[in-house]
Amino acid sequence: MGKNCVFQCDICGNLVSVLRPGKGKLECCGEKMFWLKPKSGDPASEKHLPFIKETDSGFEAKTGKHPHPMVKSHYIGFLQAVDEKNELRHFFRPGENPKLKFAKTSDKMKVSSYCLIHGVYESKV
Repeated sequence: MGKNCVFQCDICGNLVSVLRPGKGKLECCGEKMFWLKPKSGDPASEKHLPFIKETDSGFEAKTGKHPHPMVKSHYIGFLQAVDEKNELRHFFRPGENPKLKFAKTSDKMKVSSYCLIHGVYESKV
Protein backbone atom coordinates (compact mmCIF):
# COMPACT_ATOMS: atom_id res chain seq x y z
CA MET A 1 0.00 0.00 0.00
CA GLY A 2 1.32 3.38 -0.88
CA LYS A 3 0.57 6.84 -2.15
CA ASN A 4 -3.00 7.38 -3.41
CA CYS A 5 -4.33 4.22 -1.77
CA VAL A 6 -7.92 4.64 -0.63
CA PHE A 7 -9.12 3.40 2.76
CA GLN A 8 -12.71 3.20 4.01
CA CYS A 9 -14.30 3.04 7.45
CA ASP A 10 -16.94 0.31 7.52
CA ILE A 11 -18.76 2.05 10.37
CA CYS A 12 -19.23 5.65 9.20
CA GLY A 13 -18.12 5.44 5.54
CA ASN A 14 -15.20 7.90 5.78
CA LEU A 15 -12.79 7.66 2.83
CA VAL A 16 -9.10 8.48 3.18
CA SER A 17 -6.60 8.85 0.34
CA VAL A 18 -2.96 8.47 1.36
CA LEU A 19 -0.81 11.44 0.36
CA ARG A 20 2.42 10.22 1.90
CA PRO A 21 2.66 6.67 3.27
CA GLY A 22 3.85 6.24 6.84
CA LYS A 23 4.28 3.38 9.27
CA GLY A 24 1.09 3.98 11.26
CA LYS A 25 -2.26 2.25 10.86
CA LEU A 26 -5.32 4.14 9.75
CA GLU A 27 -8.23 3.94 12.17
CA CYS A 28 -11.68 5.50 12.32
CA CYS A 29 -14.54 5.04 14.80
CA GLY A 30 -12.12 3.02 16.94
CA GLU A 31 -11.62 0.38 14.23
CA LYS A 32 -9.03 -0.35 11.54
CA MET A 33 -9.87 1.19 8.16
CA PHE A 34 -9.96 -1.18 5.18
CA TRP A 35 -7.83 -0.72 2.07
CA LEU A 36 -9.95 -0.64 -1.07
CA LYS A 37 -7.51 -2.60 -3.20
CA PRO A 38 -7.92 -1.55 -6.85
CA LYS A 39 -9.53 -4.16 -9.08
CA SER A 40 -8.76 -4.47 -12.76
CA GLY A 41 -11.23 -7.11 -13.80
CA ASP A 42 -14.10 -9.08 -12.32
CA PRO A 43 -17.75 -9.68 -13.25
CA ALA A 44 -18.65 -6.09 -12.25
CA SER A 45 -15.82 -4.46 -14.21
CA GLU A 46 -17.92 -3.70 -17.32
CA LYS A 47 -19.61 -0.86 -15.41
CA HIS A 48 -16.68 0.16 -13.21
CA LEU A 49 -13.34 -0.11 -15.01
CA PRO A 50 -12.13 3.25 -16.39
CA PHE A 51 -11.90 3.30 -20.18
CA ILE A 52 -9.35 5.76 -21.51
CA LYS A 53 -9.12 7.25 -24.99
CA GLU A 54 -6.57 9.69 -26.35
CA THR A 55 -7.88 13.06 -27.54
CA ASP A 56 -6.26 16.02 -29.31
CA SER A 57 -5.65 17.72 -25.96
CA GLY A 58 -4.77 14.69 -23.81
CA PHE A 59 -7.03 11.90 -22.54
CA GLU A 60 -10.64 11.29 -21.65
CA ALA A 61 -11.69 8.64 -19.15
CA LYS A 62 -15.18 7.33 -18.56
CA THR A 63 -16.39 4.59 -16.31
CA GLY A 64 -17.43 1.31 -17.84
CA LYS A 65 -18.28 -0.02 -21.28
CA HIS A 66 -21.91 0.25 -20.20
CA PRO A 67 -23.34 3.21 -18.27
CA HIS A 68 -22.99 2.91 -14.51
CA PRO A 69 -26.03 3.72 -12.36
CA MET A 70 -25.77 7.25 -10.99
CA VAL A 71 -28.47 7.15 -8.32
CA LYS A 72 -28.17 8.23 -4.68
CA SER A 73 -27.61 4.71 -3.36
CA HIS A 74 -25.18 3.57 -6.11
CA TYR A 75 -22.94 5.84 -8.15
CA ILE A 76 -19.35 6.60 -9.14
CA GLY A 77 -17.99 8.88 -6.41
CA PHE A 78 -14.85 9.95 -8.24
CA LEU A 79 -12.46 9.39 -11.13
CA GLN A 80 -8.75 9.96 -10.54
CA ALA A 81 -5.81 10.25 -12.95
CA VAL A 82 -2.31 9.86 -11.45
CA ASP A 83 1.25 9.87 -12.78
CA GLU A 84 4.64 10.24 -11.07
CA LYS A 85 4.14 13.93 -10.28
CA ASN A 86 0.47 14.80 -10.80
CA GLU A 87 -2.90 13.80 -9.46
CA LEU A 88 -6.31 14.89 -10.73
CA ARG A 89 -9.45 13.76 -8.92
CA HIS A 90 -12.97 14.75 -9.92
CA PHE A 91 -15.95 14.00 -7.66
CA PHE A 92 -19.40 13.17 -9.01
CA ARG A 93 -22.93 13.34 -7.67
CA PRO A 94 -25.95 11.22 -8.52
CA GLY A 95 -27.27 12.06 -11.97
CA GLU A 96 -23.92 13.29 -13.33
CA ASN A 97 -21.96 11.62 -16.14
CA PRO A 98 -18.74 10.06 -14.74
CA LYS A 99 -16.26 11.40 -17.31
CA LEU A 100 -12.87 13.05 -16.82
CA LYS A 101 -10.70 14.96 -19.30
CA PHE A 102 -7.03 15.49 -18.50
CA ALA A 103 -3.82 16.59 -20.18
CA LYS A 104 -1.13 14.07 -21.06
CA THR A 105 1.71 14.68 -18.61
CA SER A 106 3.33 11.24 -18.77
CA ASP A 107 3.25 7.93 -20.62
CA LYS A 108 2.75 6.13 -17.30
CA MET A 109 -0.65 7.18 -16.00
CA LYS A 110 -3.25 5.24 -14.11
CA VAL A 111 -6.89 6.09 -13.85
CA SER A 112 -9.06 4.90 -10.97
CA SER A 113 -12.79 4.96 -10.40
CA TYR A 114 -14.55 4.63 -7.06
CA CYS A 115 -18.01 3.07 -6.81
CA LEU A 116 -19.79 3.53 -3.48
CA ILE A 117 -20.78 -0.14 -3.44
CA HIS A 118 -18.12 -2.04 -5.41
CA GLY A 119 -14.92 -0.16 -4.52
CA VAL A 120 -11.96 1.00 -6.60
CA TYR A 121 -11.15 -0.05 -10.17
CA GLU A 122 -7.96 0.85 -12.01
CA SER A 123 -6.72 1.05 -15.61
CA LYS A 124 -3.33 2.09 -16.93
CA VAL A 125 -2.62 4.31 -19.95
